[in-house]
Amino acid sequence: MIFEWLDRLTRMSLKPTERAILVDLHVYGDNKAENIANRTNNHRNTVSKYMRPLVESGYINSKGGGVYALTDKGRDTARGLIRAGDLPYSESED
Repeated sequence: MIFEWLDRLTRMSLKPTERAILVDLHVYGDNKAENIANRTNNHRNTVSKYMRPLVESGYINSKGGGVYALTDKGRDTARGLIRAGDLPYSESED
Protein backbone atom coordinates (compact mmCIF):
# COMPACT_ATOMS: atom_id res chain seq x y z
CA MET A 1 0.00 0.00 0.00
CA ILE A 2 2.73 2.51 0.93
CA PHE A 3 4.67 1.67 -2.24
CA GLU A 4 1.61 2.28 -4.40
CA TRP A 5 1.13 5.66 -2.72
CA LEU A 6 4.78 6.62 -3.25
CA ASP A 7 4.60 5.49 -6.89
CA ARG A 8 1.51 7.64 -7.46
CA LEU A 9 3.11 10.62 -5.71
CA THR A 10 6.20 10.31 -7.92
CA ARG A 11 4.09 10.22 -11.09
CA MET A 12 2.06 13.23 -9.95
CA SER A 13 5.20 15.30 -9.36
CA LEU A 14 6.24 14.95 -13.00
CA LYS A 15 5.03 17.53 -15.50
CA PRO A 16 2.94 16.35 -18.47
CA THR A 17 5.84 16.72 -20.90
CA GLU A 18 8.17 14.79 -18.58
CA ARG A 19 5.63 11.99 -18.35
CA ALA A 20 5.23 11.97 -22.13
CA ILE A 21 9.02 11.74 -22.59
CA LEU A 22 9.32 8.79 -20.20
CA VAL A 23 6.46 6.90 -21.83
CA ASP A 24 7.81 7.62 -25.31
CA LEU A 25 11.27 6.31 -24.40
CA HIS A 26 9.69 3.23 -22.86
CA VAL A 27 7.58 2.51 -25.94
CA TYR A 28 10.08 3.46 -28.67
CA GLY A 29 13.44 2.95 -26.95
CA ASP A 30 16.53 5.15 -26.89
CA ASN A 31 16.03 8.25 -28.99
CA LYS A 32 16.72 11.92 -29.70
CA ALA A 33 14.66 14.84 -28.41
CA GLU A 34 13.56 15.76 -31.95
CA ASN A 35 12.01 12.33 -32.56
CA ILE A 36 10.32 12.34 -29.15
CA ALA A 37 8.97 15.84 -29.85
CA ASN A 38 7.45 14.71 -33.14
CA ARG A 39 5.72 11.73 -31.56
CA THR A 40 4.44 13.66 -28.52
CA ASN A 41 3.24 16.73 -30.44
CA ASN A 42 5.69 19.01 -28.67
CA HIS A 43 8.29 21.42 -30.01
CA ARG A 44 11.84 20.05 -29.98
CA ASN A 45 12.97 22.91 -27.70
CA THR A 46 10.23 22.07 -25.20
CA VAL A 47 11.29 18.43 -25.03
CA SER A 48 14.97 19.40 -24.82
CA LYS A 49 14.17 21.74 -21.91
CA TYR A 50 12.83 18.80 -19.88
CA MET A 51 15.67 16.39 -20.64
CA ARG A 52 18.14 17.94 -18.17
CA PRO A 53 15.83 17.71 -15.11
CA LEU A 54 15.00 14.12 -16.05
CA VAL A 55 18.72 13.30 -16.25
CA GLU A 56 19.43 15.09 -12.96
CA SER A 57 16.55 13.23 -11.27
CA GLY A 58 17.85 9.87 -12.50
CA TYR A 59 14.98 9.02 -14.86
CA ILE A 60 17.05 9.09 -18.06
CA ASN A 61 20.69 9.04 -19.16
CA SER A 62 22.36 10.79 -22.05
CA LYS A 63 24.10 8.25 -24.29
CA GLY A 64 25.86 10.96 -26.31
CA GLY A 65 25.07 12.29 -29.74
CA GLY A 66 21.77 13.66 -28.45
CA VAL A 67 20.39 10.19 -27.67
CA TYR A 68 18.62 9.55 -24.38
CA ALA A 69 17.73 6.28 -22.64
CA LEU A 70 15.63 5.34 -19.65
CA THR A 71 17.28 4.30 -16.40
CA ASP A 72 15.72 1.58 -14.25
CA LYS A 73 13.96 4.33 -12.28
CA GLY A 74 12.64 5.87 -15.51
CA ARG A 75 11.50 2.51 -16.84
CA ASP A 76 9.64 1.71 -13.61
CA THR A 77 7.99 5.13 -13.63
CA ALA A 78 6.98 4.82 -17.30
CA ARG A 79 5.42 1.43 -16.59
CA GLY A 80 3.47 2.99 -13.72
CA LEU A 81 2.27 5.80 -15.98
CA ILE A 82 1.11 3.31 -18.59
CA ARG A 83 -0.66 1.16 -15.99
CA ALA A 84 -2.39 4.27 -14.63
CA GLY A 85 -3.38 5.42 -18.12
CA ASP A 86 -1.54 8.70 -17.49
CA LEU A 87 -0.35 9.36 -21.04
CA PRO A 88 -0.18 13.11 -21.75
CA TYR A 89 1.05 13.86 -25.23
CA SER A 90 1.13 17.63 -25.54
CA GLU A 91 2.66 20.54 -23.69
CA SER A 92 0.36 22.42 -21.35
CA GLU A 93 2.43 23.91 -18.54
CA ASP A 94 4.59 26.63 -20.16
